[in-house]
Amino acid sequence: EVIFNKNESDIIIGPSTRTLIAEQIRNVRSNLAFFGTETDKKSILVTSSIPAEGKTFISINLAISFSLLNKRVALVGLDFRKPKIAPILATSNTQGVTNYLVGKCGIDEIIEAIPHQPNLYFVNSGPIPPNPSELIDTQKFAELMTELRSRFDYVIMDSPPIGIVSDSLLLAKHADLTLYITRQNRTPKRAIEMIEKLHNEDRLPKLSVLLNGVKTQTLFNYGYGYGYGYGYGYGYGYGYYHENEKTGGRFLVNKIKKWFKKIGKQA
Repeated sequence: EVIFNKNESDIIIGPSTRTLIAEQIRNVRSNLAFFGTETDKKSILVTSSIPAEGKTFISINLAISFSLLNKRVALVGLDFRKPKIAPILATSNTQGVTNYLVGKCGIDEIIEAIPHQPNLYFVNSGPIPPNPSELIDTQKFAELMTELRSRFDYVIMDSPPIGIVSDSLLLAKHADLTLYITRQNRTPKRAIEMIEKLHNEDRLPKLSVLLNGVKTQTLFNYGYGYGYGYGYGYGYGYGYYHENEKTGGRFLVNKIKKWFKKIGKQA
């Protein structure tokens, strides 16, 4: 789970960031590391069911998170129809995957180092093509992915929503892991059945599901679940992730005090 992002910026993780949401992104990174592959180098497909579930947000911050481990990371924009990464990273390179696939440029021309983000590189999607699915399902694209995997420790593929177009299913054969993004109060219930079907048919490799946009009040009310682990481990006076939160480090402590006062009155 990842809580709702209240920040103005879509980039919420950095070397010294200890907010709850940044720690949750690190937790996602750690969980993905448990999946064994034949090589240490991994290609991760990030997809979702419909737009606005936070797929690009998770892709960017997960890529930054891996780069903080001194791993070379390529973040590849593969949502050809609605690319969103370039403005967030403030990149200037307009050439991208589609330019490479039609033979207009070489691979070195589409890999861009991100300023102030050591070890992080961005491969733009390029101009919007009329035939995205056909471009993906080519030997040229397979060669691109093979080359990226040889150059980088992690390749993060930000793909289109799988419930809208078929591109992500074509991209799946180039992935070692799949991170499927759902969002509280956004993902339709029928999408869960689709995820189960894709899993049962083994159409997405090593599938994990992430619940994004969880409101903090809901998280706290889970009690014994995710909120319990983070609250007890980090919130109880240790000044860990709360040191960067506006609410201050005693948020959970005050909650517990109010709970005990309520119990005392009822007794």
